[in-house]
Amino acid sequence: MKLLGRLWGKLAKNQDRWPLPVAALMALPFLLRGNPLPALLVPVGAAITKRTLAKRSVIKRVALLEEQVTDLLDSLSQSLRAGNSLSQALELSLEDVEEELRQEISPAVMALKMGESPETSLSRLAEITSSQSLRLLCRTLVLLHAKGGDIPRILERLRDKISESRDIRRELEAMTAQSRASGYLVSALPGVFLLLQASTNPRSVSPLLLTPLGNLLGALALGMNLAGFLAVRRIVDLERA
Repeated sequence: MKLLGRLWGKLAKNQDRWPLPVAALMALPFLLRGNPLPALLVPVGAAITKRTLAKRSVIKRVALLEEQVTDLLDSLSQSLRAGNSLSQALELSLEDVEEELRQEISPAVMALKMGESPETSLSRLAEITSSQSLRLLCRTLVLLHAKGGDIPRILERLRDKISESRDIRRELEAMTAQSRASGYLVSALPGVFLLLQASTNPRSVSPLLLTPLGNLLGALALGMNLAGFLAVRRIVDLERA
């Protein structure tokens, strides 16, 4: 599993170097058999894999940001209770958060140092961030800075709500883990069966792999299998819940 994880990470980091290997893979089936259909499946698979890797990277980054927002809230509450202004508290919070969140809020802090108002910089951050918790925090700070109020106390209550929401999300992920695993398993079964059949009786699968009609039927089956997999993913997707 660790080896597969490392391979997946290397593929994600080298997405910009894919065109040449993909072109070589497209040419190989055509040169060997003179059949264009297998070659056409290569860019489709590469595009799906590349999109999956990009989405996985975004989801991982958002998850890290969600985990680190509570640390930002703790830092802001302590700084504000110590008598610092909102701009000073945001600047001091850069030392208390992890690298991912620091990169996310650094542009807003730099804008504050340049003399921009907290309402403008935090509103811009709320528009561009991919973290729902950070977006909620920015909008709350904008409202409190404009209207006033006990900001540290409200931030502490907001932290409790975000922590509770995160716990509920983890529970939902645990509840839907079996459904996601079932989707992966059912989607992988046709490929596993084909590999077993090819290893035990290669002649039985040669028409599927080496003839245009077999390639067309295989592509149709692959598309239907992919559609079923995506349907299961959509059903258990917590972002759409």
